[in-house]
Amino acid sequence: MIRLSPSLLAALCVLGLALPLAQDARAEDAAKPAVTQEQIAAWIKELGDEDFGKRDAAEKNLLMAGAPALEALREAAKSPDVETRTRAAALSQRIGWLRARPDAVYTELFPANAIFAVHLNSLKDYGRKARTTALGKLVDGPDFKPLADLLLARLKSEMPAGTWDRIVSWTDKMGGQMAAAAWDVDIPEFKTARVAAVVQLPADDPAKAFEAFMGETGLAGHLQPKDLSGLTALTGQRGDGVFALVGRHMVVANNEDAVLAVAQGLIEPQAENLANTPDFKKIQGEGTPPDFVLLINIEQYLAVLNGMMGMAPGGGAGFMDLMKKAGYGSITWFALTSAVKDDLFEERMVLTSKTGAFEGFLAQMASQAQDAAAMRAIFEVVPPKVALTGNFPLDGAAMGDFGLEYAKMLIRWQAMQFGAPPAPEGAEDAEIKKVEDAMGLKFKDLAASIQGPAVYWVDMPQALAAPDIGFALTCPDEAKTKELTANLAKLVNGLAKYKAEQDAKAAGGQAPADLPPVLKPVEEGGVTIYTEPEDSPYLKDIARQRMPYRLTLAAAGKRVIAGSGLEQVRARLAALAKQSPGFDPAKVLPAGDAASTVFYLNVPDLMDFGARLGLPILAMAKKDDKELTAECSKLIQKKDLFAAVPPLTVSTPPAKDGVLVSTIRSPLPALPTYFGVLGGVMVGFTRGAAVMAPMAVPPPAPAGGGGF
Repeated sequence: MIRLSPSLLAALCVLGLALPLAQDARAEDAAKPAVTQEQIAAWIKELGDEDFGKRDAAEKNLLMAGAPALEALREAAKSPDVETRTRAAALSQRIGWLRARPDAVYTELFPANAIFAVHLNSLKDYGRKARTTALGKLVDGPDFKPLADLLLARLKSEMPAGTWDRIVSWTDKMGGQMAAAAWDVDIPEFKTARVAAVVQLPADDPAKAFEAFMGETGLAGHLQPKDLSGLTALTGQRGDGVFALVGRHMVVANNEDAVLAVAQGLIEPQAENLANTPDFKKIQGEGTPPDFVLLINIEQYLAVLNGMMGMAPGGGAGFMDLMKKAGYGSITWFALTSAVKDDLFEERMVLTSKTGAFEGFLAQMASQAQDAAAMRAIFEVVPPKVALTGNFPLDGAAMGDFGLEYAKMLIRWQAMQFGAPPAPEGAEDAEIKKVEDAMGLKFKDLAASIQGPAVYWVDMPQALAAPDIGFALTCPDEAKTKELTANLAKLVNGLAKYKAEQDAKAAGGQAPADLPPVLKPVEEGGVTIYTEPEDSPYLKDIARQRMPYRLTLAAAGKRVIAGSGLEQVRARLAALAKQSPGFDPAKVLPAGDAASTVFYLNVPDLMDFGARLGLPILAMAKKDDKELTAECSKLIQKKDLFAAVPPLTVSTPPAKDGVLVSTIRSPLPALPTYFGVLGGVMVGFTRGAAVMAPMAVPPPAPAGGGGF
């Protein structure tokens, strides 16, 4: 049982008495008999009466009168009588807060200069719609529901008694609109930052819900009541962490100023609010507003990052210039919106430009459009059935400049992490020259050969083995392609030599003078393939047991093909020679549409791979739970469990009016999926290492092979 301090109990009682007056206050004003100005004037006069009972009754009557009394109360707040002046000022403030709009749009509550904001129209509705998607139906279907119910039962049993019921109850009570934002973030004065969240509580009794929340969460024992311009708030002893109930809205913020700013917006939004900005309207798009919006002000975000790095000597030097070279300097906002349509989540990643044009790498994505025929030509090098694939335009010269600047910044940061003093001017250039000398070529010369679309892909094997990874770069002509292939092999060999020298130096010795190369050329049917030889000492590296790949390179027409194994590259060369069709980008592009980039993720196959890997691990980890292992065994035996789940696709057409939009069609919402997959992979590796043997290194590449 939660014990409330007397002062906190009194504050909650004040909220409980006052807030019923605010529930649907505007509707009540219209329904109740009109209060005359004569009555209001009489009650204001009694605020200064010598009789306490009359003063108290007048105060209650004026509070009940609401908005019609506001003008007279504000005038009475100037009265020469101290009692009248004090009570009138307090009443005008309290009545003002009671006028909070019950259905205020939360994006109107935050200033236009917010650095970050997130908004959900309705948690309950979003969850309900998610259950109607193909994946939601699968989880609720006969195959998975028994296992899902068992896992939920086990989760509940590991929680303290009543915890799950409280989670469900509060998810229901807070199932309406919610939002959060941060603004006025300054470096290094973080104390000036404003961070606030607002949650819509049940309309029937928000005061009761607020009181229950404060008690059940244990927050009640750590907060004290405080008057904020007539608004009753609960705050920590040092003023950090402030909770307030404004109408039916619970506001939580890091300081009092943030609470008051949001509370004022609930009464009447400022003219310069987030929802009113031109960029926000572009982000929202036309038609029905999205269910979910995440916003990041890129200009401010980069300025904060630059300031944070600048707190260390030389840390922020060149950072903004580097970001501008990448194209981020032209961006004003990044946004992710989400809505449920049919059996998918349709989401949009949006970038807005302050000049109507994008810079750097983004300018290529924003301007280059490829129709379906051109896209098929780009993807012909990709296997027809893959786990994931995508493309992007690549200007090697621009990439080379950016890559060098980025490498220099990494060298500076690495030195700072080890407490080294700021390096003298030109030290980063000298370090890069060492790598270039080890390679026998310059980075800029290497990058300049790359010009055109780049593609990448991952192919999941049937057995539980490491996936095949590949990518292809485009060159202006075949001569440049052969030159780039040879130079990439030099790059790999040079980096290995440089690393060996650095490791030896750190150990107080010297690297072997006869260090063998990582990649050696192999001639097969008139094609030079660079791959690891059978006697490569690098295969003995223990890390290769977890990442059993052999980088392989080959030139094919105007493309350099790179893969994680010799057989994979051989297969792609053979397919190109036979003109076999590759991956069909029509799976991604809507009919007749053009795009600069596309991305495809074969969710059914990946989920099947994950189930084949994860279900046995779960069964082994829970081998004493007979019921759970039995359900896992049933699912392991079933085929095509995920056949009804659609793939994830992303298409990015050229920018229009300074807005670049990538449309994501996915069986899962992007943000939770990203963190869920990341967490799942980490847990899977941790648990899997305890129950599975390490993957075997594939057989070495032969000295020669068949032609094409």
